[in-house]
Amino acid sequence: MINASERFKTAMRQPVKMIGMYLTEVNGDHRVFRASDSLVSVEIETIGSLFSTAAKAIVIRLIGTDVNLVDSDIRPTLQAQISTNPSEWNEIDYGIFRINEQEVDLKTGTTTCRGYDMIGAAADLPYAVSDIEWKCTVGSLAEQVAKRIGVELGTDMSTLANYDYLIEEDLYEKISETNYRNILAEIAGATGTTCRMHNDRLEFIKPPLAEAIDVLSYDNLLDIKRLPLYGPINSVVLARTPQEDNIVLSDDESIASNGLTELKLANNEILDDARERLAPAILDTVKNFAFTPIDAATEGHGWYEFGDRILVTDGENDWESVITEIKLVFSGGGIKEVIKAIAPDETQTNYALAGGITKTLYNTEIKVDKQNQRIDSIVEEQQIFEGEVNNNFTQINQNISSVITSV
Repeated sequence: MINASERFKTAMRQPVKMIGMYLTEVNGDHRVFRASDSLVSVEIETIGSLFSTAAKAIVIRLIGTDVNLVDSDIRPTLQAQISTNPSEWNEIDYGIFRINEQEVDLKTGTTTCRGYDMIGAAADLPYAVSDIEWKCTVGSLAEQVAKRIGVELGTDMSTLANYDYLIEEDLYEKISETNYRNILAEIAGATGTTCRMHNDRLEFIKPPLAEAIDVLSYDNLLDIKRLPLYGPINSVVLARTPQEDNIVLSDDESIASNGLTELKLANNEILDDARERLAPAILDTVKNFAFTPIDAATEGHGWYEFGDRILVTDGENDWESVITEIKLVFSGGGIKEVIKAIAPDETQTNYALAGGITKTLYNTEIKVDKQNQRIDSIVEEQQIFEGEVNNNFTQINQNISSVITSV
């Protein structure tokens, strides 16, 4: 949950709200944009995948066509006024967003800017071989990645599963177009966590098994849709796809009592060479994780984050959910908020890897067999896109009497 005072929560739960929004440029000219002058609207959307990464995107609309915010780091802040004390304003901020795109509408005289938090921005930062010092532990890899994307690591990695597993070699040297969000997603999978930004720091959060951080009654909701319970997780599958070479570790007693709920982690480079060794710690971390998926519009609170466990009650029945999507819109002095709890399943988009050819693996081998007077050579390119694998290769087999070429 975003740090919010009880006074701020009281103000946001009022039937009639007095709220404001302003943006602060934390680099460059340190400009401030307020709803009382040029700021028209702000939309902040949080989306991601459990046991992978969660990122925030921002869309800002400003009056004027002469504003340039590309490459600016922007901090949005929401204000709320206590009705009984008009001079008292309480506020929360949503962290830093890097603006990477803007569009000017000359007809309306407005500028629309778009950007991402540091996890989202990490998707635009390609991995280079010299960036990381190998060999290193999973914990050290997380520290190096945080430094590379320019943020502080806010998690004690020694508290997480497999933090001390030693990675012997550069895992991404032969994988083109790898970016740092991909690597964060693989660290999250290897530790049974989800990676998010919180208070400007990079966090790896365990599945929230403890008590809910907030209670929502029907008085706090405009509408809600509820789906059947997800979980509890009682099986971990570490997979190599598409060949379905799987390592499975399960809690048979839980499966007998609750039915099977699998967490499947596919093609994770960190786990690949030691799947049997690393699976038990992951299962220990995620076992018994369960929640009720929901899709709800709230009265507009503004303090929720990806991974927050909340309790929803209709006055007679209670159920707990874990937030995985948030859409917050500030416009015209009003606020709209939609929260979702989406269960992992086989069709869920992998946001950490979406957006193109996610992995291209190259393999070049020449094998010389002097004894049998034979030379085999292969040049192979393997592209993985959303779990679908395409192979392109040229193979030459040569001996004393023939040359065979395969494409």
